[in-house]
Amino acid sequence: MSGPMRHATALFRGHEPSRPLAGTIVAAVLGLVVWTAFLAKTLPAVHSARHWDAAWVGFDVALIATLAATAWAAWFRRQILVATALVTGTLLVCDAWFDVVTSLGTGDQAVAIATALLAELPVAAFLFWLARTIMLRTIAAFRAQPGQQQLGAHLRAVPLLFATQADAAEQTESWPLAETVRTSSTATLGSPMLVEILYFEGCPTHEPARALVERLSRELAVAPEIRMVEVPDAETALRPRFLGSPTVRVDGHDIEPAADERDGFMLACRVYRTDSGFAGVPDERWLRDRLAAGG
Repeated sequence: MSGPMRHATALFRGHEPSRPLAGTIVAAVLGLVVWTAFLAKTLPAVHSARHWDAAWVGFDVALIATLAATAWAAWFRRQILVATALVTGTLLVCDAWFDVVTSLGTGDQAVAIATALLAELPVAAFLFWLARTIMLRTIAAFRAQPGQQQLGAHLRAVPLLFATQADAAEQTESWPLAETVRTSSTATLGSPMLVEILYFEGCPTHEPARALVERLSRELAVAPEIRMVEVPDAETALRPRFLGSPTVRVDGHDIEPAADERDGFMLACRVYRTDSGFAGVPDERWLRDRLAAGG
């Protein structure tokens, strides 16, 4: 097993959710079953509730918040989309359930059923499908690397990998740089700028990215050092904070606005949202501005 693989494996050792935690959850499930059976026997069919308006308005506010969070995560392509999609889908199912059940036998019954069947439940189903798809593709991308076990199609069969960000950062500090990335550079004596192009061989867009850097450097009459940094596998993508191929940095900073705040490190082709649409290389304006500013 290679050095980076040993470190990656060590990340997960000792951080697995404990068996006592699972036992506690099972005990809670059994207790809830007993409580639900008791409520089924004792609750009246009709009950007058106070603060009915506050209960429903509060629920809808929570639903609006989770929908907005899901839209934000989808727009910025954040991994937290899995969590927000699951929460929003669950709230939509709850909304449909209570709307339909509390409206049975009333004048609102038809509207509640139609809303549930045509809006709430289909959107919830889509969000559950989206969360499942993201999880499967994320795990498959990791497992597709050399030495990793191949996965089946069932999410329930995928083993859990768990490590905190702090643990990951601590481990990656000890990864030898020579084992994680291979670099080549075109150095210019006395150059004040360093342009790094991080890439992996499975994605061909790093060469157009280098051509873009070289062309803009000539047009702006600047002579940066251009360093090609190969990220060989997913296990080593964390240390160089690799957001996908190609990643272009000037003096250590990603040229895409706000990219330094992202943490979705993976071995994948990177897609940029530019002024002219989606592209496999960064927006020319971002790179021009950084080169003109001297980094």
